[in-house]
Amino acid sequence: SGWPVAAPQSQPPAPSPFETVARQLQEDECPDLEPWSVDTWVVLQRHFLESHALFFGPEVERRWAALEAVLQGLGVLMGDLRVAYQCPMACTRFFRVAADYALALDQP
Repeated sequence: SGWPVAAPQSQPPAPSPFETVARQLQEDECPDLEPWSVDTWVVLQRHFLESHALFFGPEVERRWAALEAVLQGLGVLMGDLRVAYQCPMACTRFFRVAADYALALDQP
């Protein structure tokens, strides 16, 4: 219909340097995840680790991109509450990270 369709990518995205750590965090923080949600949580963990790298990197301008990335990750969680309820501890941490980033950037 009226929605734009993303063009197919010619190459798969480069693997994240945070993939292994994201899996370990997911296993440590959320050991009882139901199998259908594991991959989504790994993607979210990786996404938030990448936002940390942006926020605490050498270029101050990247902090805005980090805040945007965190808010997008929260949007994914809020878009499927079944995933969010699989690991409430991580959800709480993600919301806190978003609040910390926003406050650091003087965004209430």
